[in-house]
Amino acid sequence: MTKRKAEGIEHTPHELEIIAKADRYVAYLFAGRGNKHKVACSTLSEAKQAALCLAAAHNRAALIYAIANNSSALVATVQP
Repeated sequence: MTKRKAEGIEHTPHELEIIAKADRYVAYLFAGRGNKHKVACSTLSEAKQAALCLAAAHNRAALIYAIANNSSALVATVQP
């Protein structure tokens, strides 16, 4: 299986397809056991902004996922 790098993350062809066809994005921040923050966004730029805000507010990395057809793929990790 060939992997390609996008935004510093190695993706499989299936993940790249999900990212290309994404109809929404989600910014997540996991703040300990069972505690997470989730912000749903319609564009990647909105998700990046939300992830930056979450990362800064909690001083830990936030994750951005692309969602397409009930599948998800990690797009980026945003550091505080």
